[in-house]
Order: sequence, then structure tokens, then C-alpha cells
Amino acid sequence: MVSKKRFLKEKFAASIILFLLISLIALIPQANGAGFPQKGAVGKTAMISTTEVETTKIVLDLLKKGWNAVDAAIATQFLMGVYEPGMTGIGGFGFEATIYWAKTGEISELMAGGRAPAKASANMFKVVPGAEPGLPPKVQERANVIGYKAPLVPPIVKGLHELHKKYGTRSWKELIDPAIKVAEEGFEASLTYLHDLKEAEEVLKMFPASVALYLPGGKIPEKGQKIFNKDLAKTMHKIAEQGPDVFYNGEIADAVVNYLQKNGGIINQEDFSVPRLEERKLSSFTYRGYRVLVAPNLGGSALAEIMNILSNFDLKRMGYQTPESLHVIIEAMKLAFADRYVYAADTDTVATPLDGMMSWIYGRDQARRIDLKKAQIFKPGDPWLYQNIGKNLVKSASRENIKFAMGPGSHETTQYDIVDQYGNIVVMITSLRSVFGSGVTVPGTGFILNNGMALFDPRPGTNNSIAPHKAPLANGAQVLVLKDNKPFLAMGAPGGRAIITATAQVLINLLDYGMSLQDAIDAPRVHSEAVGKLVLMESRIPETARKELEKKGHEIRLLQDYHPIAFARIQAIQINPESGLLFGGSDPRVNGAAMGY
Repeated sequence: MVSKKRFLKEKFAASIILFLLISLIALIPQANGAGFPQKGAVGKTAMISTTEVETTKIVLDLLKKGWNAVDAAIATQFLMGVYEPGMTGIGGFGFEATIYWAKTGEISELMAGGRAPAKASANMFKVVPGAEPGLPPKVQERANVIGYKAPLVPPIVKGLHELHKKYGTRSWKELIDPAIKVAEEGFEASLTYLHDLKEAEEVLKMFPASVALYLPGGKIPEKGQKIFNKDLAKTMHKIAEQGPDVFYNGEIADAVVNYLQKNGGIINQEDFSVPRLEERKLSSFTYRGYRVLVAPNLGGSALAEIMNILSNFDLKRMGYQTPESLHVIIEAMKLAFADRYVYAADTDTVATPLDGMMSWIYGRDQARRIDLKKAQIFKPGDPWLYQNIGKNLVKSASRENIKFAMGPGSHETTQYDIVDQYGNIVVMITSLRSVFGSGVTVPGTGFILNNGMALFDPRPGTNNSIAPHKAPLANGAQVLVLKDNKPFLAMGAPGGRAIITATAQVLINLLDYGMSLQDAIDAPRVHSEAVGKLVLMESRIPETARKELEKKGHEIRLLQDYHPIAFARIQAIQINPESGLLFGGSDPRVNGAAMGY
């Protein structure tokens, strides 16, 4: 069992993290209190949902030309790096891609994720002295967040090329050409683009190449101003013509490694030449008769625990967003996060009871800890006791039963879902970690490097401490939902830890309350972790319900409706198994779009 001392330490650390999140929330600008209204989309043939409107429009045209979902996803990623450079790009620390291949019925998960360089060590960053016990330590000069020691080797280009080799039908160059065209010819600065720049302005100003690229004249561009990135166009052209080798072993790699090392970075050529690609077995859980497939990671296990707990309650009978239903949903979140904070680790290097956490039996026993009359502060459970009986990995099966292949996930992330005319599906999430990552642009390359090192604990001796070739923690919880072994829903989100709770609530809205996809996404949300009895809540939730929850002991913190960070940003596509109709949904908390035909 977890010691009381460790539990208090983890709880205090979580409290500080959430306090910082709330403080950040107050600083993030938004278009207006109504968010970005979405109408949803309906199609008979293909559908795309992304967090960026112009990308959605361009890739929809490609789908109309017969491109398959994987080719379209690769084009989407390169385009997103142009339109949303503060969220993703070829310098990002990784992606997760879930793929359903209709011809064979195969479902696979590919993870391209950054790992710490060979010279990384648990004590490589100097922690600011004097921090109170349990306080997430700050690093001197924020060196794990900003600057030349913050990046992990960016694996995105290599990962995309692997997807192309296995599933692509168009030439590699053809997939990158749309992004090259936009970077060369320019695009109008959007609200999202400008908001990201405002948040990262002070960091970008520390690096001359970043100022020259993103802050022309030393200031943030105006809305609608034409944005060009000629350097990125040249870089992508080289990748298009020469393949990923030029990025990892050629002149681009040389430029990045030399520039980082010249300025005190530790990534070397050997690190850069071997990006991390992994295929992992998908995990699954069942909710209301639907099979939900997730990656076996922190986000997936926490989502599974929440849903397994809630499967023991009749939410439909309790009613939609009543005090009764909201209470058990909030308590389920808290139980899952209590486990997440204690057991979170890189599963390749630290033993972690993910299978136990995803066990339905464990969820049943966790549900018994919920008191229907009052809010509680939960200690972590002991999923190790359920590890053997909890294992629930998807196994190979015939086409009739769906075939699964081996396959391997901050707010500064982008996500998209695609269904093509052939029935193939891609669910993909990519990230820089922070807005504009480390702030570092290597002169002449046109892209920002990530700051994935900030995902580690800078203190030695923890599950998430830095070590050579170790992967840091992340929060992706994208899902592919099956009904009677047929694809029913593809869904994911950017949004840090709120990805987990937002995904759970959209699943509840769809599967318990029978909402349409767009209504399920639009609906007001709550977010709670293992941090006392604090609940973040949109003010659209009825006041009567809020008051009853407060009587149960919940500490409600009302936040602006449709806030883009506090409640994540869901993108999703629903497939009607009988009619084949496609329904696209895009979160009003971001200026994205779903479009189909």
C-alpha cells in the first residue's frame, strides 16, 4: 500500500500543479464567452475533424480526390506545423496514431515519442533550493522548459514516414507539397495563432532566430496579417525530396545538433539519428456494451478507471448533470487521478500497474469507495492487487472479430480524426509540450524545437526522474470505440490532464444520455483531480446542481464557459454502423472544424 507520507507529498504536489493551472487559465485569451460555435458536420463518404479550420478545408479537398486517411493525416500534420506552429510541427516531441485499416480489419497504434538523450541524467538540472516538501521544484533559469537543454529528439518526421511506407498510396513528396505551398505563399494570422504568440512572446524574444521568424519587427503580427515561413518551406522541400534521412542524418540534423551543442545542449548526432518509434498492443475496456480501445499509457489507464467506476452506476436514471450524476462522475475522476499521481511512470523503465488500473474488477471495487452523500479526499488504491486479473490487452482475431496489430500521446497539442471513402480511420495527437516549445528555432530551419524534457521530474529518485533514453510522461487518451466489432467513434483532444476527463464526459454524453456528437462535445464540463475537493466547472451547469454539490462538500470553482484549456478540446467522428453516415464534431473551445462530404 502507499505510505501516508508519500500520499501527502503527492497530494500537495498535485495541489500546487492545479493552483498553477488555475492561475494560467486566467491569463489565456479567448475569442468570446461563447467560444467558437460549431454546427457539426454530416457526410456519406469521408470526414475530417481538426483543431484548425484552414487545414480541415485543404485536407477535405484531398479526401475528395481519393486520398486515403493515412495520406491525409500525414498532409494534415505538415499543414498543422505551418498554421499552428505553437502547438505542433516537425520539431515536436512526438505523436500517437491509432489506425483502423478497413480492408483487413486491422487496428494498430504507432507511437513516435521523444526520449531523453544519452547524456541526460537525473541531476542534470539544478533545482532551485528552498522549495517546501512536496512543491514541484523549479529549475534554475527554467532550463528544462526553455532553451537548448529542453528538447527531446523530434521523432515526428520518421514516424510519419513509417506510416507512409505501410499505408500510403501517394508519393511522399505529394503529401508534403500542400504545406510547402502554404508556407511559401503565406496565410492570414488567425486568433489562435496570435493567442499562442502572445502567451510565448517573452520566451521567443530570448532567441533571435525565433524573433525573426515569429515576431517580425519585434512584435506580434496583427489579425489577418499575411504570415510567411520561407525557411520552413525550404526544410520541408528537402524532406519531401530526400526523405527523413536528411532530417535525422543529413544537413538538417547537422544544423540542429551543432546549434544545440554550440549553446550548451546535450543532444548529439547518435541521439538524433535514432528517433523513438514503438508499436504497442492496444488496451480496451467495455462501457455500456461498447468496446473502447486506448493506448496502454497514463491517459488510457486513467480514462479506463473512470469509466469502469462509472459503469457501476445508472447515470441515465440519475439524470443528466443532476447533483447525483455529477457527484459520482467527479468522485470517479478523483479516484483515478489519485492512482495516476502515485503510479505514473514510463512503463518501459518502471514497473507500473496499468493492467490493474484498467481492470473492471478494480473499477467495481473503487466504485464502492464512493459515498453518495458526500465528497471525499481519496487515498490511492492498490491496483497491483488486480494486475494479473486486470490484464485486458486486445488480441488478434479474425476479420469478423476485428484484427489488432502490435502498435504503441500540456495543452500545447493538436489533434485530428479522419475517415476516408474506403472506411479507413486515423486518430492522431501530436505535441510540442509547451506553447512554442523550448522557444528555440535553429537558424534557417523554420521550426521550433519541443521542450519535452519538462515532462520529467527534475529530482532524482522518482518514477519520472530523468535517465538516458527514458521517455517522459504524457496525457494522451485518444479512443477508437467499437460497437459489435464495427468502428463507431474516433475521438481525441489536446488539453493536458483535462484530456482524460473531457473524453470521459463526451463518452458519457453519447453512451448514457444518447446525445448527438456535436451536442455531446458542446455540453458543459467539469474537471477534478485528486486535489482535495476542488472541482473546476463551467458556469453553464445549472446553479441548483452546483448548490447541491456544495452541500455534499465539493468546492466549486466556476470558470468561463468554453474555456480552451481548462476542459480540453475534443475532435471526433462518429460512424453509424447501419447507414454508414459520418458525423463530425469539433469543440467550440477551439477554432477548429469538422467537414465531410
